[in-house]
Amino acid sequence: MKIINYKKINLEENSLKLIETAWNYASARSTDLFLVEYFSDDLKVKGYYSIPKEIHGKLPVIFWLRGGYGENGAINNFNAKGIFGFLASRNFAVLAPQYRGALGSEGVDEFGGRDVADIINFYECFKASGEFDYIDFEKTAIIGWSRGGMMAFLLMKNFDFVPKAVAIVGGLTNLFSIENDRIVASKKLLKKIYANYNDSQIENLMLERSAINFIDKLPHSTEYFLIHGAKDERISIFDALEMYRNMLERNFSSRFLCFENGDHFLKKFRKELDFILVDWLNSKLN
Repeated sequence: MKIINYKKINLEENSLKLIETAWNYASARSTDLFLVEYFSDDLKVKGYYSIPKEIHGKLPVIFWLRGGYGENGAINNFNAKGIFGFLASRNFAVLAPQYRGALGSEGVDEFGGRDVADIINFYECFKASGEFDYIDFEKTAIIGWSRGGMMAFLLMKNFDFVPKAVAIVGGLTNLFSIENDRIVASKKLLKKIYANYNDSQIENLMLERSAINFIDKLPHSTEYFLIHGAKDERISIFDALEMYRNMLERNFSSRFLCFENGDHFLKKFRKELDFILVDWLNSKLN
């Protein structure tokens, strides 16, 4: 695994002014954003990287794992500058792989299959390079949104990856859930990806990718923060509560936060959530 190239993203002034309004001044003006191309399983895959313009001491690193599938849910330059810039302005380095098959990357998004390797390979590319000695790789956290929650749990399960802290927002934890037709949507998507698989094979994939079934394989030393909207129309809050209950029963260090009127994207609460996440991550990484 290695970085092929990375280029700085420079947005137009109108876009920067919009980011100042939607996030804050520091997100737009005090951070740098890069689009990175790297090798993952011999595929050329892309991801974002964001840091503060002025670096003081070593930076903890946050993996920001997106939701959606393929191009649906991929982050564009504008949102990357705002989302990752906000975190970078708070003295974090942000790594945000976009997975194979998105943003012009090679390969096919497998929704929790070999694409999970795109996360760990992104991380290893930065660790192996001599250019990023200002990143403290011993202080690593994950923020996983929706499908990104599934990817976070699979990363820890499949690659023995042990971050200090993991925040899961609207996370997909049970592909078999009957709530909000999740089981129907999961089967339909996986059947599209694995067209030659029979129903039994598809159900095995769903079992293997549902974190509710492999909690005991997750690192106990990691601290977990599950966040969900009570009105989430895509992934039910009851799935998140089930995950939380099972983690408590196993004595994981875990916290749960519900936004009473929050939808799947927590649109009404994004600024509030940004500050909650930063405060929590600072308490765990610094």
